[in-house]
Amino acid sequence: MDMNKAPLGPASPDGVDWTQDIPDSDHVRFFRSTPFHYSQLGPFESWSTTLRLYTYQLFADNRPGCIYWGPEKVAIYNEAFVEPAGGSHPFLMGHTFAEVYPEICNDIMPVFEMAIQTKKAVSVVEIPLMVKRNNFLEETFFTGNFNPLRGDDGRVEGFYNSLTEVTRQKITDRRRKMLNLIAALPDGCTSDTLGSHFMNCFQTNSSDMPFVVMWSTDGDTSLSTKSATRLKFMGSIGLPEGHKLRAERASLDSEEETYSLLRNAAIDPVTCPRGPDFDDIQWQGFEEPSQHICTVPISNAGRLYGYLMVGANPRRPIDDDHEQFMRDLATQTSSTMAFLVSMEESRKRQNSLENQLAASERHIRYMADHLDVGLEHLNLDGKVIWANEHYFSLIGQEPTTEFQTLRLPFKSHVLEEDQPKILAVWEAVVKGTSTNTTEFRMKILWTPPSGPPINATVLLSAIPYVEDGEIKSVVACMTEVSRLKWAEAWQARAAYEAQEAKRQQSEFTDAISHEVRNPLSAMLQLANGISGCLEDITEEDASPEECLQIIQDNIEAAKTIIFCANHQKKIVDDVLILSKMDFMLLTLSPSPSRPLDLAQNAVKMLHATISEAKIDLKVEEDESITKLGLSWVLCDPLRVAQILINLLSNAIKFTRQESRRCVTVCYGASIEEPSNSFGEGFAWASSKHEQEDVTNGQEWGDGEQVYLTFCVKDTGPGMTEEERSRLFSRFQQASPKTSIKYGGTGLGLFISHTLTEKQNGKMGVISKPGQGSTFAFFVKGRRVPGPPTPSSESTQELVFRQLKAAQENVTPDATVSEKPKKVQRPKILSSPKIPQYLDPSDVVYHILLVEDNIINQRIMRAQLVKAKCNVYVANHGLEALENLRRSDIWEETNGTGHKLDVILMDVEMPIMDGLSACREIRSLEKAGKLTRHIEVIAITANVRQAQVDRALDAGIDEVMSKPFVVPELLTMIKSRLGR
Repeated sequence: MDMNKAPLGPASPDGVDWTQDIPDSDHVRFFRSTPFHYSQLGPFESWSTTLRLYTYQLFADNRPGCIYWGPEKVAIYNEAFVEPAGGSHPFLMGHTFAEVYPEICNDIMPVFEMAIQTKKAVSVVEIPLMVKRNNFLEETFFTGNFNPLRGDDGRVEGFYNSLTEVTRQKITDRRRKMLNLIAALPDGCTSDTLGSHFMNCFQTNSSDMPFVVMWSTDGDTSLSTKSATRLKFMGSIGLPEGHKLRAERASLDSEEETYSLLRNAAIDPVTCPRGPDFDDIQWQGFEEPSQHICTVPISNAGRLYGYLMVGANPRRPIDDDHEQFMRDLATQTSSTMAFLVSMEESRKRQNSLENQLAASERHIRYMADHLDVGLEHLNLDGKVIWANEHYFSLIGQEPTTEFQTLRLPFKSHVLEEDQPKILAVWEAVVKGTSTNTTEFRMKILWTPPSGPPINATVLLSAIPYVEDGEIKSVVACMTEVSRLKWAEAWQARAAYEAQEAKRQQSEFTDAISHEVRNPLSAMLQLANGISGCLEDITEEDASPEECLQIIQDNIEAAKTIIFCANHQKKIVDDVLILSKMDFMLLTLSPSPSRPLDLAQNAVKMLHATISEAKIDLKVEEDESITKLGLSWVLCDPLRVAQILINLLSNAIKFTRQESRRCVTVCYGASIEEPSNSFGEGFAWASSKHEQEDVTNGQEWGDGEQVYLTFCVKDTGPGMTEEERSRLFSRFQQASPKTSIKYGGTGLGLFISHTLTEKQNGKMGVISKPGQGSTFAFFVKGRRVPGPPTPSSESTQELVFRQLKAAQENVTPDATVSEKPKKVQRPKILSSPKIPQYLDPSDVVYHILLVEDNIINQRIMRAQLVKAKCNVYVANHGLEALENLRRSDIWEETNGTGHKLDVILMDVEMPIMDGLSACREIRSLEKAGKLTRHIEVIAITANVRQAQVDRALDAGIDEVMSKPFVVPELLTMIKSRLGR
């Protein structure tokens, strides 16, 4: 189509400024002020109806977009296009494509012509653009298309250019390709040529590797002795001739600043600002100095192979992607160098053997006794003529006369699945093949530097011995390559463990975030309400009765804040104990204790909670205590109390909502390990580590060893077999719904299990749905012949007094048999006296609140009602959908249902979660069941970017992160509803 003849359209006869209908902004005002009358488009009033409509669409689009109109392709673009436009803004507005982009005009014009001819959009992929972000010019990539736009007469008069940023994907692919090249060693690569291989790979990505210098270490260098290491220069990129870093040899303990950077990179890569030592570098890529230098250690399995120093991409930020790239670079270079070094060492041993075999038999036998390689000489029947000592050591066989009568005797020491490899090599070598090589696994075990023993791996090379063109015998060479195979498996396992560690870290973060943010949200909202009560009293001229009601409400709010703070403290305590376990800082302090005191004092610490929950709690003594005559036992009362408190807290938590609320604590003792004394069906947690007998320490004395047993039985809901299987694991609970209904992070039972194991005990459970649960554990101690020497306060009393200080204030002399004193607890389920519904004339918004946490639900409803909102509540997604069917936006109600403006949706809920409910709502909208779009705002503690993205993908309109206060929420609602 001839674009030069395309008309611009008729002038507007009405003279109305149609640009005023575009939503006002700084960019729109800039657009209006652009002198388009000097361009081919002419003044605004002359623009055709079609161009005006396209302009409306452009400024309504929140994605980067630009219109090129007319034969000269005059540019009009929205605010989102400013960033990819880069330095072309603001000149681009109102100017032609050729004027702004002369350097790429010839390349892009065929794209325009193709779009005109085909009448279809033409895509451009991964366009490199330099965008100024964070005060520097940043390398970015965009993918977009040029969509032909038709004028009033149906002909193509312009193009709509939309862009999507693909920078992260492009750069990640570029880096991954380079790493793959590093792993692909060329044929014949050696330690001497490895540096050139690395440099060639790095040069394929000069943007991310503008400067590189690499060193290797001499010999087998351990990470623990690296300070005295000698370095050998391997190669560089951008390092000029004569530079001091190009020295062929250097010492790691040099006082030069550069080598101090190497010493600081002990295990992981280290990134630091560029120093003066790097001012005279010939920078590659963008030919700009890097602002940061990265030091990468090259190590594997405790062995240091060298160092890599890299200049960071000057046009990319130092962010998580950069750090991950450095870690991947360290992993790939380390594994590649370790593999090559191991192969060379193996090849050297094999070549040495083959060279020695060329000498006389006498020399072969002499050297065979001194080589770390197994050698054997076999006749064509497969019987051993002779073998060296290392051969027998390798297969784990004594050199006997009978051994020489067997055919291929070492085959019986090979795993059955690998024996066919031996037979295949033998058949090939006796047929005349010069050299045959294979690997096989032995039945004997090899112990690696870390981990359990594995089957030893042997590399076998079989060579025919030929005289006068006839095969007379076979010489076999066997080299153990178990370490190399273990290193390869270790590398694969390390990659998996890294992924698993990242997954566990994310789960831990989600669990802690959910448990901390939920009570924190309630605390913020309550505190916000308390802080505003004085203003309510003064502005509304409240009566004394109303003032008293406000004070009572504030007292209840303060009690709830204390309850939530104690819940958060419990989480912090669990995490601190867990960190001590991780760093092996948890110790045992044995002290003479009475079994009865251990049980009773644990109950005392939870006395107030038991009373508030109206639980019938009993402490029972097993007859084994009387049979053994056990009065005093040496154990760690603090750790035993921690375990009991955890189990009792769980029992109370899961029992308090039942109609029958009973908890029984039973204690006993045993001389033998008591695992089998708890009856059939008891499931004991598996032990991951073998523990030393703690009672052998000097502080434990020499009394008789005994086991203390404890059982905590409740009348809670019980568990299925599948739920029981998930217990005792870090950050795991019996069911995904447990934390929703009862709260918790899944740390309590894991900590209790670990504390039990540390005291040479076990922990187990028996439970059935609807029949409650029984948790039991036992710990090891020693009998103490008599009571401890009286003092003003015994060690045990001191320990429990410290524990009480961290719990609630309970009378020190109270006993279990005494009637529990009435303890004032926060009435967390009470709600202030608020109207069920407001006068319609006073209502600001009609809100459906979907929240399973009853505390947050009632507090938030009270705050919203106070803000003159009409609030309906639902406990989970299904209830929310039922409420939606009774609202005025449900098609079948014909507008007669209750009004509904917005839905506040929690994410983690039982029965149906918030995201599933939102997907169902959006499906109902598409099916025409709803008369209009309903705004859904997620109120959640799950605020990682991936979780926010999942929420938006599910149809959520906006995400409000816990904790928040209601004024912030109302601001968001106002923004969404536009009123």
